[in-house]
Parts: sequence; structure tokens; C-alpha cells
Amino acid sequence: MENENFIILIKLIVAHIVGDFIIQTDRWVKHKEDHKLKSKYLYFHSVIHGLLAYILIADFSSPLVPAIIAVSHFIIDTIKLQLKKSFKYFALDQFLHFLVIFILWVIFYRNIVYIQQFLQTWFIKRELWIIGTAYIVAVWPISVLINQFTLKWQNEINKTGDTSLPNAGKWIGRLERILVLTFILIQQFEAIGFLIAAKSVFRFGDLRDESDRKRTEYILIGTLVSFTITIGIGLVVKLMI
Repeated sequence: MENENFIILIKLIVAHIVGDFIIQTDRWVKHKEDHKLKSKYLYFHSVIHGLLAYILIADFSSPLVPAIIAVSHFIIDTIKLQLKKSFKYFALDQFLHFLVIFILWVIFYRNIVYIQQFLQTWFIKRELWIIGTAYIVAVWPISVLINQFTLKWQNEINKTGDTSLPNAGKWIGRLERILVLTFILIQQFEAIGFLIAAKSVFRFGDLRDESDRKRTEYILIGTLVSFTITIGIGLVVKLMI
């Protein structure tokens, strides 16, 4: 019974993905953005989500869950259309859709006590807290540490002007540390070498002039510090778990 209920959750997620990313076209999205509540696709899109959930769940005697999904999708999308188009609001939009799906699944198909027991079991797992802490440290505090460590070189680089995208270096660093830590935890050490090589090609390939030597050295220092610290964190985590 528990397995069947879990499959229902998967089906609801599939219905959302199909409705939002496969059936919905760019033309629909553009029409909704231009016409908002007057757009026929806003209503059509919401109904499709309800129908997909209804068909995939295949519980034809109980249309309440698909109906709630259709209505909630309409409300969330309507609010999103009033906001400035950005990744932040796109992510929030998707989070709310999945939250509705999960809540409906818990209420209509699962025992809330079971969910509480599941969460309590995971919240006391030692490995979960160690690995979670490692990722948090790798993404945020290490960014500050590297920024402070390379501060004197940043000032030197800024004298010649900075043509980089805003915060691009910060996000590149965060993503590379997530990847390095993941590779260590799954014991794919050779992938770290591939990551270093790939970054070298993309970030150093266009720094051929002698005038770019300082920037090249600055990027290389930041990269090596980032990799060294993250590898150290990964090895410590491996020893602890």
C-alpha cells in the first residue's frame, strides 16, 4: 500500500512536468505574459494540469485532487504573471507547485504520522548532518574565506578594470565546490581532474596576452585555493562517515 501511494506522488510530479515543460509552448508563455488574466492559455494550461493529474492518478471516482491542482496552478501562475520575470520568481513558482502536490499527497494518500516518523528518522541520521554541513560550508563560508584571502590581488586586478559578469566568479566557485565535494563523496576522484582541465580551457583559453597575466594568476590562485579546501572538507567527511 505504501509503495502504491508513493507511485501516486511520482505520477503527480510527472503530470506537472509534462504540463509545464512539454505541453506548454513558448507561444503560450508569451501570450500569458502579454495578456495575463485575459490570456486563454492561462486557463487552458491550468485545466491541462488538472486533466493530466486526473488521468495519471486513474482514481476516476475522486476528482478532488486534480481539481485542486488545476485551481492552485491557476492562482500561482496568475500571481507569477504580475511579477517581474526572473529566475528567482520562476524557482518560487515551481516550488509552490511542488509544495501543493506534496501537501495533497500527504493529506489524501498518506498518513501524516508516517511522514512525521520518516522526518524524525532522517533528522537523527549522523551522516545526513555531516554531509549537509559540508555542503553548506563549501558553498557559503568558503566563498567568504577565498574572497578575503585573495583581497589584495582583487585590488590589483580592479585597477585595470573588470569586464566579468556580475557575481559570475562567485557562482562558478560555488558550483565547482559542490561538484568537487560530490565527486569525493561518490569516490569519482578522476572527475576532479576533468573539472580542473575543463575550467582551464574555458577560463584561461582567452588569456593569452601578457597584459592578462595578473588576471590569469589571480584566477588560478582562487581556483587552487577553492579546490584544496573543498578536497580537504571532502576527505574529512569521508573519515567521519
